[in-house]
Amino acid sequence: MSSERVWVEDRSWRTPSAYGRCRFRAAYQPCPNPPAADVRRRAGKGERWWAYCATHAYGRRILPDRVMVQVAADSPAALRGWAD
Repeated sequence: MSSERVWVEDRSWRTPSAYGRCRFRAAYQPCPNPPAADVRRRAGKGERWWAYCATHAYGRRILPDRVMVQVAADSPAALRGWAD
């Protein structure tokens, strides 16, 4: 594996957020920041969308029309141009 990293679209995230609050909580206190993007999580047999602000998007780059994530340059995600 290469140590070089590239940015690719993360298709498990969407932007802009469709929800009103960042899901992150610390010491039972909600995050005060507005949500910037949503991530798709599995829930039972279906899935749910969870909202996060830019601070709590965990290393992702939030653009107006998509969310990007860094991957290894020679990884399958880099070769196809997107991650899921």
